[in-house]
Amino acid sequence: ILKAFDKIPSRDRDTLCSEMSRTACEGQGFSKDLVPKDVLLNPVGPAFLVYYGPAYLQALGSDSPIFRLSVLAEIYRSARVLWPKSNIE
Repeated sequence: ILKAFDKIPSRDRDTLCSEMSRTACEGQGFSKDLVPKDVLLNPVGPAFLVYYGPAYLQALGSDSPIFRLSVLAEIYRSARVLWPKSNIE
């Protein structure tokens, strides 16, 4: 998965980094050097939890990890269409 992450399209990589850096708790965050600048400067929500995301990536079977990461990125993009970024709690 880690090797594949560097090989996915930048759009997918940016989506995963941005969406997985969001937190639903005010004032909570991750290491500033790991969080995309747009998330640090504009920490809006909602944050999404893809509950079976880790299991989906761990149980690759014969699937390509690049494919799985891209699908996960598309899940986040689709969720963002349904629930746009907002400061409303």
